Amino acid sequence: MLAADLAYNGIAMTQRTEEFWQKAIAALTIVGMVCIAVGGVATFLPLVPMLPMFEIGLLLVIGGVVVGFLVHGWGKLGRETVVRNCRIMARYCVNEVGDQMPAGLHAPDEGTRAMIRLWSPERGASEYECALPVWEQCGEGMLGDAIVQGKWLSAFQPVAVASPPPAGRT
Repeated sequence: MLAADLAYNGIAMTQRTEEFWQKAIAALTIVGMVCIAVGGVATFLPLVPMLPMFEIGLLLVIGGVVVGFLVHGWGKLGRETVVRNCRIMARYCVNEVGDQMPAGLHAPDEGTRAMIRLWSPERGASEYECALPVWEQCGEGMLGDAIVQGKWLSAFQPVAVASPPPAGRT
C-alpha cells in the first residue's frame, strides 16, 4: 500500500472519528434537554407519577458539555510529544467563519487559524493548529520531526533526504 493510500485512509478515519464525537455530543445534549422538558412538565401534572426525568436530563446535558470540552475544548492540553518521520500533507488557514483558505494565496491575518495536516507511520493523518512562524516554515511534502501537544503543533524540524539520481544516471 502506498503512503498516499495510508494517508487518505488515516484522514478518512480521523474525519469519521470527529464526526462521531460531534454527533455523540449533540445527541447527549438534545436527549438531555428533552428529558428536562418532560421532567419539568411531569412535575406539574398530578396524574403522572413523579419521574426522575429532570435529573436524568440534567446529567445528560452536563455529560454532553464535559465530553465536548474533553474532545474539542482541551485539545491543546497534554504532554509535548515528538513525532518522528512525519510528512506535511497540507497547510491551510481557517477563517473565523470556518471557511478553508489555501496556503498560497495570502498569509493569515488575526482572525484566521493556521492549520497543518501531518502524516506519520505511528499516528496516521492528523490536523494541528500552529503559530504563524511554524506555519510559514512548513512546506507541503516536507519530511521531518514534529513536536505536538494535544492538537497544537509547537515546532517542526525538517530532515534533509537525499533524492535518487535522475533516470539514466548512476
